[in-house]
Amino acid sequence: MRFNCKKKISTLFIFFFVGANAQDNDWRSQYVKWNLGVNYGLGKVEQNPNGQSEYYNKFSTSLSVDVALIENDVFDSSPLYLQPFIELSLPVKNPYNSGTKFSTYSGGVHLKKHINSGNFKSNFFVFGGGKLQFVVWDLKYGENKNYRHTEMDYVLSAGGGFVFFNQLELSLNYSKGLSNAYYSANVYDGLKKMNSINMGIRFTLANNWWFSNK
Repeated sequence: MRFNCKKKISTLFIFFFVGANAQDNDWRSQYVKWNLGVNYGLGKVEQNPNGQSEYYNKFSTSLSVDVALIENDVFDSSPLYLQPFIELSLPVKNPYNSGTKFSTYSGGVHLKKHINSGNFKSNFFVFGGGKLQFVVWDLKYGENKNYRHTEMDYVLSAGGGFVFFNQLELSLNYSKGLSNAYYSANVYDGLKKMNSINMGIRFTLANNWWFSNK
């Protein structure tokens, strides 16, 4: 499982850098931009019967595309973007129970709004949206026995960020899971919901191959 996850994440990086090497200067390229992101999330699972909450550290990588929804006379100054994305996490070990771990595979869309001043894009932005997330569990029981199964979670997110050097973004957001998809330390307590605070960094292409040779 760990090998497959690393392989998929490596594929995202290869896809990103191949695209970066195929860039072409074009006025239209401001309207579609590819991004590669690295994210850290501190997740909190709902309280167990003892009244205690449990926390998880999760690292993930994402591939997204910003599609401008509004044209502007000033180059690369659209204030509103639609942002579809996919996200893969590294395996997350349960710090309270070494016999359980999970990985997540997600796809969703955000609406991103820059706080523009006139026709010029501000470095500050806010965003919100949701994603469909598959949580793949690997549970150990007995001697050398593993049980794997998948839960589905619907996650809503909202946050903001800041753009540095036009190609580097830092963001902070809060995510709320709507489905019972996570085990606590005692798997017999049943599945619970998870909310998280997430920090991310995204590398954005100045121009992209979407419009190359068109």
